[in-house]
Amino acid sequence: MTETTWAGRIRDSIERMVNGNPPTTSAATAIAETAPLLFLDTETTGLDHDDEVWEIAAIRRERGLETPFHTFVMHDTSRAAALPESFRLDHATRFDPAAAVTTRTAIGQINHLARGGAHIVGAVPDFDVRHLARMRRTNGMNGPAPWHYHLIDVENLAVGWLAGRGWTLTPPWHSGDLSRAVGVEPTDYARHTAMGDVRWAMAIYDAVMYGGPTCPEVDQWEPVTQLHEHYTSTYCMHGACDDCRLSCKICGTSCLHQCHGDTL
Repeated sequence: MTETTWAGRIRDSIERMVNGNPPTTSAATAIAETAPLLFLDTETTGLDHDDEVWEIAAIRRERGLETPFHTFVMHDTSRAAALPESFRLDHATRFDPAAAVTTRTAIGQINHLARGGAHIVGAVPDFDVRHLARMRRTNGMNGPAPWHYHLIDVENLAVGWLAGRGWTLTPPWHSGDLSRAVGVEPTDYARHTAMGDVRWAMAIYDAVMYGGPTCPEVDQWEPVTQLHEHYTSTYCMHGACDDCRLSCKICGTSCLHQCHGDTL
């Protein structure tokens, strides 16, 4: 029987490698992420520092386990009148005042999800964190925030990932273009809704950190025996050796072999 615990997933992944099979992404993710991550997004009544949050979504990931969270937040609804039309209609359509909680309740829930110094991950997460910090202050929470000060911006991750593979990128860049470039189609997600943007950001993070873009030449694959004697991988000839990166996270050894001219 396959174990579902974190330790069990490690053992299952090692057994897969011994048998010549690549580890699953979820297993490698569980091993690599020893610090909790909090994928997070807010929807607000505008872009100014004093605009209000009306929706929050998050997914806490810790050792392969994911805990989703979503809430509407009480706010001055009249402030949404200044939003661009599509955002104003979205607010009018989706915001449910009967389901909304106070800012104190909302930030208290985020504090709990961010416990243990979780790294907040998102698209331009400093925007969201500034609003969360203001919610903490207005509710008398003046101590250190529970989340880690090091925020993870998936757009920056994508730019670095692409630049490392020889792409010429100059700002300003478009988040949708970056997303597609790493193999994540943004229209597959309910963009500009809190949970839709959370899942979109998480897909970009996972593509960059664990999978990479999907190769259009999916039928051209080649078996390669790596220097790691415990692992034989099959990977796409048209990209970097992503499976190798997963194996290295398991065995803890830096991969020094050549993969189509790439040194990892």
